[in-house]
Amino acid sequence: MNTRLFSILAVVSLFLMPVLAEGDVSLQFKSSTPGIAGEKSAEIIFDVVNTDLTHKIEGFLWCQTPDNTVVSSSLGAGAGSGAQYISPIITMNEGPSQKSITLTLDTAYEGTYDAKCYIKYIPYLLSNTTKSFLKMNGVYTETVTDSDYRLLRLDNLIEIRGASKSLDLPEWLQDNWIIAVIILLVIAIAYIGGKASK
Repeated sequence: MNTRLFSILAVVSLFLMPVLAEGDVSLQFKSSTPGIAGEKSAEIIFDVVNTDLTHKIEGFLWCQTPDNTVVSSSLGAGAGSGAQYISPIITMNEGPSQKSITLTLDTAYEGTYDAKCYIKYIPYLLSNTTKSFLKMNGVYTETVTDSDYRLLRLDNLIEIRGASKSLDLPEWLQDNWIIAVIILLVIAIAYIGGKASK
């Protein structure tokens, strides 16, 4: 009886192994800060969580952005405009592990933007210096194609508010406001002095 039960458990575990090995990666929205058109970047922060206890994670941030925006990420020195943005490679240890991603968006136009950003990732095992990547069909490979990556959507809109309105003064006065105040004071004193002498 024990032998029969052991055989059944062995067969079931063989079927479940790819599922268990695949583990789970999730995204958790953390916070966002609206931007100001032409002045300040909008910022959105996500936590990437790896709960796979046996696999490390390798991946990258991929965004399809509106043509009039520029997207960058705190993951490394990289920015792009137009059709797409691809971040530097993200790596994570076996679960439980967590990494924050900060996405920034700049534009000269106010509005609410969907940057259409995704995390593309794949689990892997490390033997010495060789990476064995786990494909979605449960097979390991040392070479990865685009179709082998899993995809998680960063599902949040980014708000860009209108630029702040400055006083309608000549530009040199805006840049040199102390000089402008002194000039106005001199004019006021001269005017008052002129009235007093009459």
